[in-house]
Amino acid sequence: MGRVKTLIVTVALIFGVICLSVFSHTTESWAYDKCLYIYEALLDTDNNESTGSNGDQVMVIQGGEISHAIHGIDYIVRVEADICATEGQELGPIRILRWNNIDSKFGLETSYPSTYGIGFGNGDITTPPHHADVIEFQAFKSDMGNPPGPMKIVYHASYSAATDNDYTAAFFYPERTFGVPSFSQWGMIILLVLLAVSAIWMLKKRNSATVRVLCSLLIVLSIAGIVSANLVCPEKICLDGLVEDWNEFFATPSVNDPVGDSSIGDSGEDIFKGYITSDDTHFYFRMDIVGGPR
Repeated sequence: MGRVKTLIVTVALIFGVICLSVFSHTTESWAYDKCLYIYEALLDTDNNESTGSNGDQVMVIQGGEISHAIHGIDYIVRVEADICATEGQELGPIRILRWNNIDSKFGLETSYPSTYGIGFGNGDITTPPHHADVIEFQAFKSDMGNPPGPMKIVYHASYSAATDNDYTAAFFYPERTFGVPSFSQWGMIILLVLLAVSAIWMLKKRNSATVRVLCSLLIVLSIAGIVSANLVCPEKICLDGLVEDWNEFFATPSVNDPVGDSSIGDSGEDIFKGYITSDDTHFYFRMDIVGGPR
């Protein structure tokens, strides 16, 4: 009985440490010149400039450019950001705007009212600026007319609704490339369950102290892995600012943007990289913003 209690305590301690490391996040403050920003995916869903926005409905500017229009945008997926809001609730709502050819303007198609956090410092850290902040947002495909693709996309960031902003080069999704094979979510869960069962079997067969510790660690890591396999969030991408779910399928940037080309030198609207992925029901968008610590 004593050995069982020791095993339970060991498992509980290891699991507690892992939970703290997985779910904890920084409480540092971060540098943005303003409180209110918008981050957008500008979508030409039929890749036809004659069927979407025209005139001055979608204006962009960066660096030393003159403000100019992007034509052919059919939908705008926009997330609002309040950097001065309660920590962990900076982003939201997400709004989908649809171009209406009849009155030649964008109208609100739908809105997802929940709020969630920015991934401060969780962006691409392999190249400068290292401390990029992650902006995630999503949209139901059905709210965008279930575009068959490929669609042309431009990422855009701005201080509130001002014309001072940054935007990326246009890119296409889906890309005509082949992904690296990897486990599906359920495949990963099944593998982790098998590892846990194997560890329990080994505990019964060999009862030495070393085996107990190693098997206990394996069981806890399996449980933590199952939790991190997005059981709490059944969607492909969780809107939590973390990038582990993107890393699970070896996500690479769909577009790169120069650092320091915000039209007013604001790191809060300075796009660094842009990602996109999808599943059967959603498009998932991610911008890495330069941001950075104050």
